[in-house]
Amino acid sequence: MAFWSSWFAPTCTSCSNKIVGVEPLVIDGKKVCPTCHEAAVAAEAKRVADIEARRAAEEAARARFEDAKKFGVDPRSR
Repeated sequence: MAFWSSWFAPTCTSCSNKIVGVEPLVIDGKKVCPTCHEAAVAAEAKRVADIEARRAAEEAARARFEDAKKFGVDPRSR
């Protein structure tokens, strides 16, 4: 029976290997092997961290910009 279970096993959409011995994991409607699943999760975590770092940098730049403004002073006097 092991032959048939490996013969008809689903293939990973990322690496095209047969997924044998474990249940295929589903990401965005695609069946992937555990190795590709870990890589996809790591890539998503990196993407979220990059977005958060960019948001924090933009927030800091905006705070510096707002702090540089002096209210009640003519901006042409600089």
